[in-house]
Amino acid sequence: MYEKILIPLDLAEGSPVHDLVTIARCLGQEGTVYTFMHVIEEIPAYIAQEIPGDVLDGVRKEIEARLKEIKVESGLPGEVVVRKGHPSTVILDEIEERGYDCVVMGSHRPGFADLLLGSTAARVVRHAPCSVHVHRPGTES
Repeated sequence: MYEKILIPLDLAEGSPVHDLVTIARCLGQEGTVYTFMHVIEEIPAYIAQEIPGDVLDGVRKEIEARLKEIKVESGLPGEVVVRKGHPSTVILDEIEERGYDCVVMGSHRPGFADLLLGSTAARVVRHAPCSVHVHRPGTES
């Protein structure tokens, strides 16, 4: 079905990685290239200046290592991308720059803050020039 699938993962929130990989696999075909991506949110300057640079570099390396591990475990061909910025903006920029034809991402149950600000998934759905599959895990009783 799709040739280039972007899978943005929020590792801090504990994305339903297994579910997203399964969905992406179903939407792909032989020859599909998958990109596993995490966006590191910008830290306000007044906080960033108090954090040693090697700590931030270490965090980035840990994220890259975890994404590589997820990619290998998935068995899907593709790459790993770590970018910095506002998640929805960075995801939309990535889609435009690299020409993805599908995005598979997770979402959470909307809360009050989402009503005022909107969720990352909602912004991507509204503005992406490609198909977006949003997975919202069910609640367990």
